[in-house]
Amino acid sequence: MPGGFHPPLSVIKSWPKPNYIDPPAKGHELVAISLSLGILATVAVAARIWVRVKIQKNPGLDDLFLVLSIKRPVSNILAVGTKTRWHRHIWDVTPDSVVGRQYHSWVVQMLFVFATCFAKVSTLLLYKRVVQSTSRRLYMIIVNIALGILAMYGITFVVLMAMQCQPTEAYWMQFSYPVPYAKDFKCMFEGITPMSNAIISVITDFITALLPMLLFTQLRIPKVEKIALSILFGVAFVICICGIVRTVIIRKLCYESYDVTWGSHDLWVWITIETDLLIFCSAIPPLKCLFNGILHPSQGSKNSENVRLAKLGHFSNSNYRQTPSDPKGSLSDDPTFGHEDPHTSESKLVTPPFYKGREPSGIVVTKTHTTWLKTEGNQV
Repeated sequence: MPGGFHPPLSVIKSWPKPNYIDPPAKGHELVAISLSLGILATVAVAARIWVRVKIQKNPGLDDLFLVLSIKRPVSNILAVGTKTRWHRHIWDVTPDSVVGRQYHSWVVQMLFVFATCFAKVSTLLLYKRVVQSTSRRLYMIIVNIALGILAMYGITFVVLMAMQCQPTEAYWMQFSYPVPYAKDFKCMFEGITPMSNAIISVITDFITALLPMLLFTQLRIPKVEKIALSILFGVAFVICICGIVRTVIIRKLCYESYDVTWGSHDLWVWITIETDLLIFCSAIPPLKCLFNGILHPSQGSKNSENVRLAKLGHFSNSNYRQTPSDPKGSLSDDPTFGHEDPHTSESKLVTPPFYKGREPSGIVVTKTHTTWLKTEGNQV
């Protein structure tokens, strides 16, 4: 049986008698999921921006796109409170509420395209940051191609949604009641744009989920971090599954059923889960330093102090000497250079950002003295 927003008269006559007072209705799952996941996604994005601005001090375009994507969950929190009656059967929805329902549907579809595109672009830009430091040219090309695909996908479907009806307002105003819509209008079949959008969105979901695996599977990282990444990748594939379920529901709504309000309730639930989890997963990777500080506060404070001392040039001995002939410092005449006292406690290796003459790659800070080490090759 065909479906969509325009049931024939024979189908309308087969519907049961309307009940506008206390009809059968679905629960408040949409409100609960929208609020809980929307808050979770918003907090994750706020934490990421705080880490990037206050701790790492290197915000980038990936952070900007992620902030833009968060507009959709916030808007959804506001939208679910409206009287759109998505939890009722179509025959129990008052005719005067159909215009608001259709307008809400159009806005949510537009925001979905914006939010998912921005979140996926943010994720790919983050991968691009990582790849640039590894000099993997092929991977850079793949990421750039994926970014181009996402850009074309977003622009295409925003235009299609805007042009689905001419004029655009006819998408919702054609259902005006009791005063009918008087303007001439022309619309595409309502299932074409949502269905094609859903299919391509699932493809881009898999692209965004698979690309990091190609990179991180080649990295040597601690076991704990591997477990954390595996969990994150698992959630990413849950997002792909949400997209598949959403596609199945859209097909049923547009091609098999005219009870669009009852079925759309489930559609909005899966859209909310997919979008908010996508934003949450996109926000998590840069929070690694924040989690490390929470799990290992003593180690974080020691490393911070060592870095601070290195930047200021405050050391506990005179191993680092400046001479008129070598203003950047001389270490060769120091008898302790290249040797560590075996009776000292565990050493800490920190990066000396102020020393560029001899380019040593680290400083060993011990209880009794500080020595320079060249960690490239053997210790000298």
